[in-house]
Amino acid sequence: MQKSQTKMGISKIFGAAVLGVAVLIGVSNMQPHSEDALLSDWSAPPPWPIFIGLNVIAGGLRAAADALTPPPFKMLDMALGFHHTILVHVAQKFKIPDVIAAEGPLSAAEIAAKVGSDAKYIERIMYACAANGVFKLAKPEPGKGHRFVNTALSAVLRVDHPNSMRAMVGHQAEDAYPAWGKLVEFLENTKGPIAWDMAFPKYPFDKGGIWNYYEAKPEQEDQFGRAMTAIDGLGAQAMVDDGPFERFERVVDIGGGRGHMMHVILDALPALRGVVVDRAPVIELAKKAWGAGGEFASAANRVQLEAGDMFKAATIPKGNDGDAYMMRYILHDWPTKDALAILKNVRTAMGSSKNSSLLIGECAIPDHDTIGVPPVMYQIDVQMMGIFGEAQERTPAQWKDILSQGGFELVGIHPTRSLVHWVEAKPI
Repeated sequence: MQKSQTKMGISKIFGAAVLGVAVLIGVSNMQPHSEDALLSDWSAPPPWPIFIGLNVIAGGLRAAADALTPPPFKMLDMALGFHHTILVHVAQKFKIPDVIAAEGPLSAAEIAAKVGSDAKYIERIMYACAANGVFKLAKPEPGKGHRFVNTALSAVLRVDHPNSMRAMVGHQAEDAYPAWGKLVEFLENTKGPIAWDMAFPKYPFDKGGIWNYYEAKPEQEDQFGRAMTAIDGLGAQAMVDDGPFERFERVVDIGGGRGHMMHVILDALPALRGVVVDRAPVIELAKKAWGAGGEFASAANRVQLEAGDMFKAATIPKGNDGDAYMMRYILHDWPTKDALAILKNVRTAMGSSKNSSLLIGECAIPDHDTIGVPPVMYQIDVQMMGIFGEAQERTPAQWKDILSQGGFELVGIHPTRSLVHWVEAKPI
């Protein structure tokens, strides 16, 4: 009886949640359209109890949708997943959301004229996007024909959106997608070229791989840097708030790109100082971002930008007492032997500094006796395989092992309201 009552209670809560979502959607659809209203900043997550509750509800809704979808239809949807990738890539590449935001509502013919393409093809692209919630038809007006406006989903492809995913879409479509297409050939012969090498033979992994590719193509380098900035729209504030940063005096961000994460940290913790370390071409991009009028200029007086090489210990800033050496989405790019070499170089740089830690921010894949959520963690793991071969996301057991080999002791794992968990290690 008690179990039955519990199930009924859960069903009522779930039903109320579904009804609430439906009401919110209905109210939203009744509001006058405003492009400015679509520029909401999604980077700050709700408090932990609400965050957990929303994830439980969202997970329940997804499970219900999956249960109601026959397996053949679900599999067809998975098989056609690349359609979504290319559709949103076309939208961002032609800057269609930006054009609509500036001059919309616009017909397909008007959009085509502004982006320099053919109306009959752009119209089909627009309807395919709108069917998936990317753009929608504007409310009809006499004599205006069928016109499109942005949705919350298409708005995040705008250049000026605070959580713009434009560069992330471009990076996935142009840099990662070709390597995914070669995974079958790689798995048929894992002793041969990795998937990246087959997709980009001019830039093989053993000669710098994707990093050499970026150096040869500055526009791709810039896109990648902005794609990494886009990760901040997936919970950067939570990565700071839920991490242990306030215990430290200085953060040294190794492979910190243009310094996007460092800016979030320094903005949240005014007493902290920071050092961003990356390859020389990346640091040149960082100088623009931190310079006068740049997007990170507000904290420029507390940051140092250093060109360095994580494979050369001498180029990594020497440790001070109270330092946090940080690597976010760095070690998953490298096979174990290279990741170990990086760890040993960081350990050398830290020296005998006191009250210091290494913070590694990567996907929170659990040990292999269970399957974690969300599924994208495992997809990122496979993407590392495609681009870097033996590189991988690591479980707690794997972190403990590689850290001990690198001169560190695993002391804790800090969950956050994002895809990242902070693995904390102390030098030994």
